[in-house]
Amino acid sequence: MGSRNRFERAYRGRARTALVGLAICAALAATGALAAPYTYTFHYATLGGPGQATGTAVFDDSLLAPNTALDFTCDLSQLTSFDLTITGLPTSPSSTSFTKADLNAWKFDTDGTGKITDINFFMREGSCTPPSKVNADGYAINGISYFMIALYQGSSEDAIAEFADHNTVIPALSTYGAIAFALLILVAGALLVARRFA
Repeated sequence: MGSRNRFERAYRGRARTALVGLAICAALAATGALAAPYTYTFHYATLGGPGQATGTAVFDDSLLAPNTALDFTCDLSQLTSFDLTITGLPTSPSSTSFTKADLNAWKFDTDGTGKITDINFFMREGSCTPPSKVNADGYAINGISYFMIALYQGSSEDAIAEFADHNTVIPALSTYGAIAFALLILVAGALLVARRFA
């Protein structure tokens, strides 16, 4: 009888270890799934001057984690792509486009819930090299406030136009949040099953 009890205890111990191992493997696999691209679409309204601005930025959705702070960073590696087109300008050419290659720096911040509190782009950021850039058409953009950019021609300090992005809300459950929630359920289930075998 004693050997049977020992066998059952050993079996339960192995079953618990296997379940915890499975939960850990699943958690590691799910963490790898966090590396998914997130496309942010700009909804710019014209604040001053003529023109309309449209475009997108693509970045890893793990940046939607709570309290992300990329403050005026010259490292653009976490920005997958950037495309911005501005049309209806009174200058020549009357439309222009910007890509990631045109940028010097960017800014990306989230609050404690993962909501984006600022996303901005810079071509005239003094701490970067070179300190000032223009695109192929001789235009430059620069962040001037939260979700706001200004358009310049050449080295002029006078903005041609200013735009504000009104797309400031991210869905409450991003991919990051969904995977974190699934992990919580998985670990809780593994612990319940382990207790049952105890």
